[in-house]
Amino acid sequence: MAFNYPIAIPYIILASVFVAIAIFLAVFTWVLKHRDESAKIPYVVTVFGLLAICLCLMIIPVDIFNVSKQSDPMKHAAIIKWIYYGSYLTLLVFAFVLIPFAYFFYEEADEEQTLVWRLVHTLKFTVFTVAAGVLVIILALVLRFGASSTKDKWSWIKNIVDYNNFGDRAIGFIVACLAMLGLFAFNIYTAYGLAAFPIGLMKRDKKVYQELDNVGEEIHEIRAKLNVSSRAQEMSGKPLNKKQEREQKKLKSKLSELERRSRYFDEKRGSWMHKMEPFMYPVKFVIGVLLLLCTVAIVASLIITQIDRAVFSECGIRCGFILNKHHPWNPLDLLLTYASIAFPVDYVLTGLFIALFMLGSLVGLSNIGIRFLFIKLYKIKFRKTLPQGLLTGCIFLMFIITVFSFSLVSFAPQYATFGSQKYRDAQTNKLVDCNMNALYNGTVTHNSTLTEYDPMVFNSGTVYVGRPCYMSQIATLVNSVAVRVPVFSAIFYFANWVFVAMYLFFFVVAIFRRPAVLISTEDSDDEEEDLIEKEPLTRRRESRTRTVNATSKYSTNYDI
Repeated sequence: MAFNYPIAIPYIILASVFVAIAIFLAVFTWVLKHRDESAKIPYVVTVFGLLAICLCLMIIPVDIFNVSKQSDPMKHAAIIKWIYYGSYLTLLVFAFVLIPFAYFFYEEADEEQTLVWRLVHTLKFTVFTVAAGVLVIILALVLRFGASSTKDKWSWIKNIVDYNNFGDRAIGFIVACLAMLGLFAFNIYTAYGLAAFPIGLMKRDKKVYQELDNVGEEIHEIRAKLNVSSRAQEMSGKPLNKKQEREQKKLKSKLSELERRSRYFDEKRGSWMHKMEPFMYPVKFVIGVLLLLCTVAIVASLIITQIDRAVFSECGIRCGFILNKHHPWNPLDLLLTYASIAFPVDYVLTGLFIALFMLGSLVGLSNIGIRFLFIKLYKIKFRKTLPQGLLTGCIFLMFIITVFSFSLVSFAPQYATFGSQKYRDAQTNKLVDCNMNALYNGTVTHNSTLTEYDPMVFNSGTVYVGRPCYMSQIATLVNSVAVRVPVFSAIFYFANWVFVAMYLFFFVVAIFRRPAVLISTEDSDDEEEDLIEKEPLTRRRESRTRTVNATSKYSTNYDI
């Protein structure tokens, strides 16, 4: 095993990927934002918010490179750690200050109001979210965590956590709180996207002419019922009772929706995408099969790690199910660990792994919609996403990315913790994967010219031959939170089982539902709903009240 690869290489790749992602986010967000909206603040906040939090994912392969390829990873550990901390603290600022400010500033948009009035009312609402963020910071600074009995019983835990580092303790608590906020979105949106999108690519929509025939038949039946009802009323000369009025109103609403669907399918029938569909379907099917195999392997890897942690963790729930030694049963972990030997192969694979999760999250947001307590607030659609929808979707994705960075240690534990590091055990004279017992604990005398044949004595006198093992900064952060606040790690552990259960549930649902799409392109003809959705939340109730007695029109996303 050779060390001292040029550390500049991964940083150059990181900078290139950062620029590429910045361009992609700018274009992708522009494609999503409503074509009739000219507001710049929501667009800019969304792009920079996502870009900042994506940095904590892009730095992970650099982190692994540092511990795997450098003889003294501690030289560059501080830089990597503060890149992580900077990304997470930026999330804190965006989540509790900038995004709420942009959201409420747009909500208060009114031509009759002055800029000062809008700023005052925006700050009035934003102060509550700022107070919530300040509360998290205060708790991180005041509360003191650490299980002395645990760290005394298992010596290897001493090497995970620096109990005297006040800054790491506070930032770790803040990051854990932010990740907790994203668990619900991760287990719903990401699980749905990973399960439904591959199946959606494999399934074939009904022919458009078949849809038109079915819709046409339903329209004909409803019109016939309405005609019969109208003639019966004319013959009787009596007004409709309440029950008849409700039935007639229901029929008219359904007729309006069917007519909208008929126009949509009629337009779709003449599109070039529909004409190319017979040729594109085999390609979509192959891509769907490949994505399905990838997602099944990812979920299987998570299940294996979950069982491994439950069975072999020495300290169990008291330290958040941390494993002293990872077992080589995880296919994703094995792939990434061996790929890290030949950098930047692992950077490419990790990038694809992350992209798949982000794709799943976008599919979930697009098809399920942005909801609060099962009430749909906004829709993510091609050139039809409102500024409030962009900002809300941004905060959802930022929390999902935070959860994913915490969960990587569960999906690929050996890779995320030690990379491709090995040490030679003096007793067996074999190179074995690094584990917690072989961690460098800060007391070993070492220099920058270590090779694998230099003798080392550490951890209660146990003799190993070779360079000691170093834990990556992302694993140090996650494991230190687990040791200091075991309840957080326990919640994440059981949340992983919830993720598996939701994936299986959505997998079954996707088989019987219409294919899931990445971004819906269907245009809604329901102008009344679009107008209501554009109104500030504080004025929607009044608007909906005024339309109770009017004929209602309902819009449904049929791409789900």
